[in-house]
Amino acid sequence: MILVAFIFSIVQASLAYFLHNDMISVKIFQWIVSVIYIPLYFVLLLIGGLLEVVFGLNLLKGGVVFPYLHDALWAVGGILLLPLNLWFLKLGARCKLRT
Repeated sequence: MILVAFIFSIVQASLAYFLHNDMISVKIFQWIVSVIYIPLYFVLLLIGGLLEVVFGLNLLKGGVVFPYLHDALWAVGGILLLPLNLWFLKLGARCKLRT
């Protein structure tokens, strides 16, 4: 189950990275990926800003309102999605056992 959650996290973070860098051109697919992208982007923006203020790391590229995130932050996003995906898989397994 951990391996499946890890794979889901990698795929979700990669799709969010592709959407962030305008590599997804199909509008319907952009809407589907934005469900993951928008909350993840704001969490990574907070983490990047915190790391920039505390340690002086430059992880936010350009822009004032919605800057581009450094590529390393998207790897952190994959790690952040792992507990969420594990929880969803365990929740799905429990519901499947009840039926």
